[in-house]
Amino acid sequence: GVVHRDLKSANVFIEAGTDRVKLLDLGFAKVTDEHAVTDPEQLLGTPLYISPEQCFDPRQVDGRADLFSLGVLLFENLTGDFPYTWTSKRDLLKKVMSGTLERHAAKRRSEVPAWLDDAIARSLAFDRERRFADAGEMRAALERGGRPQRTSLLKRLLK
Repeated sequence: GVVHRDLKSANVFIEAGTDRVKLLDLGFAKVTDEHAVTDPEQLLGTPLYISPEQCFDPRQVDGRADLFSLGVLLFENLTGDFPYTWTSKRDLLKKVMSGTLERHAAKRRSEVPAWLDDAIARSLAFDRERRFADAGEMRAALERGGRPQRTSLLKRLLK
């Protein structure tokens, strides 16, 4: 029932020596009950990570916006770059709103396996109906793709 709305690398903490991930900075979180912390109509988030619907109609933002942001995070961590190229903040926002971005991390880094590339591309779909329905569905797709034996996926990919 909580949508983070500002999921980005600076807000993800990985506990040392574990696989435990914690999300930080819930100041923009949208709670789906009467205890909403922020105005659901307010444009919030970091432009490099926000979903198109966060620009068009913030009231319609749901968990799929966070999955879009997670797709940007995965793309960034696997390629060392963002899926957008831009010349100004205005140019970046136009690209977010038009869906002009690279959805396939494998085009920037050929070592990214097809199953992971597909999952990232799906999470970065412009139309939120084409994204994963929820985090559980995305997690299942990532787990089906292959779990690393004893090393992290990121370590295996970046060897």
